[in-house]
Amino acid sequence: ETFFGRLKNEMCYGFEKDYSSFQAFSKAVAEYIDYYNNSRIQAKTKWMPPLYRKQEISATFKQHICDMQFNVVAVALKS
Repeated sequence: ETFFGRLKNEMCYGFEKDYSSFQAFSKAVAEYIDYYNNSRIQAKTKWMPPLYRKQEISATFKQHICDMQFNVVAVALKS
């Protein structure tokens, strides 16, 4: 529900447009979804676009996995 509320607030209210066809409206919605997922900054994503925040989290997670694997190998070598 949050996404659709944001879509209506940011795309429609105050910016009412008459779309020439359903295809034009559908294209505008698709462009908004791309903007929302890839460009729109948000407080909950540390003021980064969601895509960049996901990449940052993924990189951090991968680093933790590598660190854990290194520690397991180090313990095994000590044994």
